[in-house]
Amino acid sequence: MTKHNKNLLSEQVRIARQYQRSIRIDADLGREDALDGYVCNGTAQSVLENMSKQVLNSQQRAFTWTGPYGSGKSSLALVLASSLSPNKALREKARSLLNVDSQSDFDKAFQVKKGWLILPVIGRRGSIIQQISQTLNNVCGSDKDYKKSASLLIKHICSAADEAKLDGTLLIIDELGKFLEASALGNGDDIYFYQELAESAARTNGKVIILGILHQSFGQYAVRLGLETREEWTKIQGRYADIPLVAGSDEVVELIGKALDVKKRPKYTQKVAQVVADAIYDRRPMVGKQYDYALSKCWPLHPVMAALLGPISKRQFGQNERSTFGFLSSSEPFGFQNYLNLTTFEEATWYLPSNYFDYLRANLEQLILASNDGHRWAQAVDAVERAEAKSDNILHIDLIKCIAILDLFKDGSGLTAETSILESLFLNTSIENIRSALEDLSKWRVIIFKKHTGAWSVFEGSDFNIDQAVAQSRATMLGTDFSQLNKIANLYPVIAKRHYHQTGTFRWMNIALCHLNEVKKYSEEFQPRNGEFGLFLLALPERNVNEEQAKIICADASRSKPWPIVAGIPHNYLRIEDLGAELLALQIVQTKRGHELQGDAVARREVQARISATQSTLEEQLAEALATAEWCIDSAQAEPKGTLSSIASSLADNIYYKAPRLWSELVNRDNLSSNSVKARKELLYRMLENEGELHLGIEGYPASRGLYETILHRTGLYAK
Repeated sequence: MTKHNKNLLSEQVRIARQYQRSIRIDADLGREDALDGYVCNGTAQSVLENMSKQVLNSQQRAFTWTGPYGSGKSSLALVLASSLSPNKALREKARSLLNVDSQSDFDKAFQVKKGWLILPVIGRRGSIIQQISQTLNNVCGSDKDYKKSASLLIKHICSAADEAKLDGTLLIIDELGKFLEASALGNGDDIYFYQELAESAARTNGKVIILGILHQSFGQYAVRLGLETREEWTKIQGRYADIPLVAGSDEVVELIGKALDVKKRPKYTQKVAQVVADAIYDRRPMVGKQYDYALSKCWPLHPVMAALLGPISKRQFGQNERSTFGFLSSSEPFGFQNYLNLTTFEEATWYLPSNYFDYLRANLEQLILASNDGHRWAQAVDAVERAEAKSDNILHIDLIKCIAILDLFKDGSGLTAETSILESLFLNTSIENIRSALEDLSKWRVIIFKKHTGAWSVFEGSDFNIDQAVAQSRATMLGTDFSQLNKIANLYPVIAKRHYHQTGTFRWMNIALCHLNEVKKYSEEFQPRNGEFGLFLLALPERNVNEEQAKIICADASRSKPWPIVAGIPHNYLRIEDLGAELLALQIVQTKRGHELQGDAVARREVQARISATQSTLEEQLAEALATAEWCIDSAQAEPKGTLSSIASSLADNIYYKAPRLWSELVNRDNLSSNSVKARKELLYRMLENEGELHLGIEGYPASRGLYETILHRTGLYAK
């Protein structure tokens, strides 16, 4: 290794091992080393105190912890479970980490003599009953089948601790949201299972505690369902006491400092950390007195960047919330590890907000544009691009990027893009040059100084409200225009692959969307137009439809002849229709308000990004619908059960059973090459003029001879 490589920051800075791996409760429970390095901060202690008080002072036995990715929910759940373990050594280690002695209510709420029965369940998009059953059988060494009786499963959960002669049962459901998503989409268990589970636990006098771990509130998983269904979910949610687990920004900074294992730090870190801490104290006086020290421990993250990571981790970009420690460990372009691997100790100052801007743009831009932060991000990108068009001075560009990040994520951090903070970001640049660059950016209308906050902000060059525009477009739509939706939904034909391999003929069926009320009409009027021989028809019912009646309507519309109509209702039909309406509304905005968008680069970027994101999500939902729908033909379930391609092949076999098998793509296709056309024409002339001659008089082996062998000789159509 060269001397230069030895001086790379990656040789000086490491992420402590315990912060590099995510906790998996079912695999890590029982391992003492899995607890190494855990820090029980004030937020975690508050969560346990809250939970303990409710167990002691009420019949509440079902809880949820809700917080963003990387907030320590799974780690705290693991330590809690370990503190109740029958393994005494593990129990004592966990209790020391939780500082249980300072929590008088904890010992009363979670009394331990022999230990508790711990049931760790990891969420997935499927049946929670099946997953809990499997865990209960594994832990208790039994082999019982609870799939047909949720009540029997709950009864055994409530009695399992007594049967094992233990103090109680703690059921932990990590990633509970995945089970809730499955229920909302119709491929999970009935939501009333959660109500029955919570109510049964409440009758056990503290013997059974249910703990679900969520990234968003219980009700958020039902947001796409009908009003009546959402109200039922709200009632069930009320059975669970939700406790937010969101670490404060100062706690996140402290954890970052502990996660970064640094061999040596530059001397200037404390001075800059003090400047940033003082600015934060002015707006958040409750921040700890040692905050400047905690910020300095985060080098090579700039103190500003360290203070922002906590608020950033609470943002949700699509479904990709990024945890603080996930970012620190990630090797994505422009990320923290990338910076460490490319920067020497001598060259280093800090990982700045400008670096983070590049990271977000390279890795998460489309997701951000589709989120609630999309409009402000589009403005920030436009501001950066306008600065780049005006200047090739890197200071101008880095300044606007830093201001953009501070502007986006300042809420909850105590920071704004005030001049003193911006000066702290560029140690090797004179204050005069920084202030001159700020004046340039202001003169170019890239940034603006807001006197009421005393800080710089990205110039808001667009006042186009995309959400309002989409809402107005949807209000004018008389339902979903399925004819238009079918044109833009990217529904690809289903190829009858087996049929093709066995017959040599390429045949396919199209896919279409329609409203359930129109499925019969759609079926009766269908005629092949572009070479297809049938249709897979996804019928979308109205909200709160009677499912059995919907299936009957769908089955009646299906048929096998003269052209097959295979009809089905997707379980995620509400999501598909909502996304379809959103996409159509966005297309209307892009078309009918084009004159407004033409002069507004920010709005154009935002609308196009929203269209791309909605289109992508719709395609994912359609793929899931096609894979999981129950398909009907001639009022019965389509056979064989399997892929759409296998169904299409069976239907093609039934229709074209008398068709000759021609293994030549020179003729057995719609679009022929000029050589194929020439060969076919020559063969036709030979058939008319040379009948009776060997090989129709064709000498040698031109393309027409190949056609002759395939079509006439092998099929027996031309013989002696």
